[in-house]
Amino acid sequence: MERSRPRVTDHAFACSAPRGRLAHLGRSAEDMDLNPTVLREAIEAYVQTFPVRDRLKEHIRQRGLLDHAEKIEEALDACLGTAEDYLYKYPGGVPWTDAFKKEFESLLVRQHPWLDRPSLDRIMSFSGWLCWHEGLNAK
Repeated sequence: MERSRPRVTDHAFACSAPRGRLAHLGRSAEDMDLNPTVLREAIEAYVQTFPVRDRLKEHIRQRGLLDHAEKIEEALDACLGTAEDYLYKYPGGVPWTDAFKKEFESLLVRQHPWLDRPSLDRIMSFSGWLCWHEGLNAK
């Protein structure tokens, strides 16, 4: 059974201001002409257990990337959206076995090729927190 849920990236505790779901979250970073290194550094600032938009905005400001802020936020939200969608739709609850982790990471990299090992670790940390917070783990 698929659960209906708010997006974690919309929660007031996870963001400086609630944001609606973007119509174009499925766009890849490559479609938006973003440097993978910029995105990797941004996700490191954005996700520490769960996403905090204020940290991301500060990172963007400090790096002088204000002209690219919207594209960066869209790319990161698309990546987190992929993770959320997969976890919420996973039949029978998320098992967190090695096979599951490998499959999940493979999906993330296919859809967001800019992800590297440290970026994946951030997404996996967020995903573990999300499953605990939302009760998505296999029983």
